Amino acid sequence: MEQQRDLYPHEILQEIISKTESKANASLKMLAILSFLGGGYVGLGYLAYLKVVSGIPAEWGGLAALLGSAVFPICLICILIGGGELATGNMIIMALGKFTRRVRLSKLLRNWVMVSVGNLVGALCVAYFLGHYVGLSEGAAINKTIAIAQSKVNMDFGRAFVSAIACNWLVCMGIWFYFGAKQTSGRILAMWFL
Repeated sequence: MEQQRDLYPHEILQEIISKTESKANASLKMLAILSFLGGGYVGLGYLAYLKVVSGIPAEWGGLAALLGSAVFPICLICILIGGGELATGNMIIMALGKFTRRVRLSKLLRNWVMVSVGNLVGALCVAYFLGHYVGLSEGAAINKTIAIAQSKVNMDFGRAFVSAIACNWLVCMGIWFYFGAKQTSGRILAMWFL
C-alpha cells in the first residue's frame, strides 16, 4: 500500500474547506453527540492536567507548567482522532466555509451555537461526575482549580481577550497540522508538540 504524503499549506486549506459543507449540514442529533464528546474530552484533558500540576511542588514551578502542557493535548487528540466537535476548532473551519461561500451564515451560526452548548454540557458532566462525584478534583487539585479560576477572573479585559485569541489560535494550529499530516502518528505528534 502506498503511503500518502503530508500536505503543503495550500493543500491543507483546500482539505479543510472541503469539510465545511458536511459540518454545516450535520444533523442536530449528530452535532449534539459529537459536541458533547468534544466537551467531555476537554474536561478529561483538564482533569489530567490538574492531577499532574497539583501534584508537583510549587518550588518546581516551570516543571509543573511543562508537564501539565504535555498532558493537556490529549483532549485535542481524542477529539480529532476519536471523533468530536470543538467550538474553538469550528471557528476556523466554519469561517472558511463562509468565506468561500460554501456555508450560509445561518448554518455557521447554528453550528457554532450547537457545538458551544454541547461542549459546555459535556465539560460540565465530566467536571461533575469525575471531578466532584468521583473526587478527581479534591485535595490539592481543588486548590489549584481555585487559583486558576481566580487568576482568570482577576485578569483585565485586554489581557483576557488577547489570551483567549492566542489559545484559540493554538487550537486552530493543531487542527491545521492534523489535516496536513496523513499518518495517525504524524497527526498525534503534530498536535502534541504544537
